[in-house]
Order: sequence, then C-alpha cells, then structure tokens
Amino acid sequence: MVAWIMRNSLLKPLQALSVVAKRLGANQLDGAEQVQGPEETRVLSQAFEDMRLNLRSARVELVQWNTELEQRVVQCRQELEKLNQVSREISSRQSSDGSVARWRSRHRRVLHGKPHAESIRI
Repeated sequence: MVAWIMRNSLLKPLQALSVVAKRLGANQLDGAEQVQGPEETRVLSQAFEDMRLNLRSARVELVQWNTELEQRVVQCRQELEKLNQVSREISSRQSSDGSVARWRSRHRRVLHGKPHAESIRI
C-alpha cells in the first residue's frame, strides 16, 4: 500500500516531469503540460512551463532576427554591386580620359614639330 502511494504521489509525477524535460531538450516547445502531484512537483512543473515559454519566445525572436539579417545581407549585396558598377565606370572613364589626353599630347607635339619619343613608334 505504501509503495502504491509512493508510486502515485512521487514516481509518476517525476516520470511525467522527465518526459517534459526530454521534450524541452528535443526542442519540442509547442503544447503546455502541467504535471500534478505534491506542491514541489507542481512548482517544478511550472518552472518547466516557464522555461518552455521563454525558449519558444527566444526561438521566435531568433527567427525574426535571422530573417531581418538575411534581408540586410541582400540589401548590402545590391548596394555593393551598384558601387562596383559605378567604380568600374569611373575607372573606365579615367582610363579613357588618360588615353585621350596622351593621344592629344602626342599629336600636338607632332603638329608643332616637337615629336616626343613616345609619339614615335616603330
């Protein structure tokens, strides 16, 4: 009789709490489960429930942050691509402007009778 009372009042609630703890450990955070039993068991059960709610809330927050960070990465990549494109255009123009300036300088020297070693190519 004493064994039956111990089993029902202590062991069953502890086994149920063990199941709850394993579910939390497996990241199964949906569905509340209150374990009945002595006051200590109910207090522990409520602590597990509070932990489950906190973990679930933290997971939702992490998913939101992850989504926001992914969006920021996409936006940064697009901005970097635009900056690269502008940089290539500027480099291309500078290269073209330098080539044109060298070409004009060579031809001015030739037209004014002062050929430069660079303007004469063999």
